Amino acid sequence: MGIESELRLLVSSSEWLSLSFDKDESGVEVGEIIQGSEFWSGGKEVLQALEPIFQVLCLVDGYNATSGFLYAAVEMTDEAIRQIYETNVAKYQSLWKIFKQWRGDIIQPIHAAAAFLNPAYMCSEKYIENDAMKHGMNIMLEKLVDGEEKEIFVQEMLLYRNKVPKLFTTMAVTMLRTSHPCDWWDYCGDVLPVLKKYAIRILSQPCSTSFCRESLSAFETAQTEKREPLMPAVMGDYLYLRTNALLMENFNTMKEKIRKPLDLVKLRELPDFSEFINENFTRDLLNEIK
Repeated sequence: MGIESELRLLVSSSEWLSLSFDKDESGVEVGEIIQGSEFWSGGKEVLQALEPIFQVLCLVDGYNATSGFLYAAVEMTDEAIRQIYETNVAKYQSLWKIFKQWRGDIIQPIHAAAAFLNPAYMCSEKYIENDAMKHGMNIMLEKLVDGEEKEIFVQEMLLYRNKVPKLFTTMAVTMLRTSHPCDWWDYCGDVLPVLKKYAIRILSQPCSTSFCRESLSAFETAQTEKREPLMPAVMGDYLYLRTNALLMENFNTMKEKIRKPLDLVKLRELPDFSEFINENFTRDLLNEIK
């Protein structure tokens, strides 16, 4: 859409005419489409409808530490798609249904917990505490928090929720706008050490697991015959250990890049981190023998 003027000029230029496109049936059709207003108005309408979803995909498709931003981004997308849907229910009915199903597949309770633990979001005007966040924090308590730390975890969670001054100092409030939530907890969270530990653990995670899944699938396919003699449990443990080791290698390569605060309004400007992914990840797995 950003090159509409250039394309309109192109199909009426002497260069275009010199290529005899104006005498070819398909060339004439392309020229008429580009010169027509219907194509551009339709394209802009499609972009308007799909842009919010694309912004979320920037988070889901990356390998930087974005788990603390996904839930809020999907909430914003939900509102944007709902507004578009309400302008013309018949036209956007299918898009609305697809998005609702997609949202249910992509958002997990841990993402809601990560949103709660993201101090920048928790202190923003857009923040609304809901049952999904409470459910996510409850799952964290049940599945992730060590038994002897559960009571302290709950106590510190309530202090954080109430924005106690000893945690939200002048420095801490300033850092909300300038730091990734992991760095915020690392620097400001010493007064809540147990919650700090688990917050950093959750907020350090990427939203995407597709790279890992694809690699494991390729590995399993290539190694079918070699792994048959091995006990299934042993092979499963090996896969997880090997994958985690390679993911940590990638993390160490990217760690200076992945912890940057994100402006959810400007998700289209997210950098491309694919260049930092270890190109040998899949090949290493496929070449493993034992």
